[in-house]
Amino acid sequence: MSGGSYNYLFLRDVEPSPTDRNLLAMAARLEGLTPGGFAASRTRLLSQKLREAQDLIKELGVVWRAVEWCDSGDSDEETALRKITEYEQMHTRAAMGSEE
Repeated sequence: MSGGSYNYLFLRDVEPSPTDRNLLAMAARLEGLTPGGFAASRTRLLSQKLREAQDLIKELGVVWRAVEWCDSGDSDEETALRKITEYEQMHTRAAMGSEE
């Protein structure tokens, strides 16, 4: 069965959206109303977390695509496992390098 077993999760839009600008504008407005306030701080935090999520989606896209194509019959499990292994090796090396 060909198609998106996970609704083409790997194609998720990862570009900055108008929401990002709106969140930062809201944080600035909240800061203007209540300097040092918790609401402004949490709004900035939310904006940061959304950017981090966008980065992770982009990073995991190759792995997600391999698994999705495997599960929809467009590729095989060996290919999916190879992509997962490559991803994990690359990130294990990167993590070890950052610990030194």
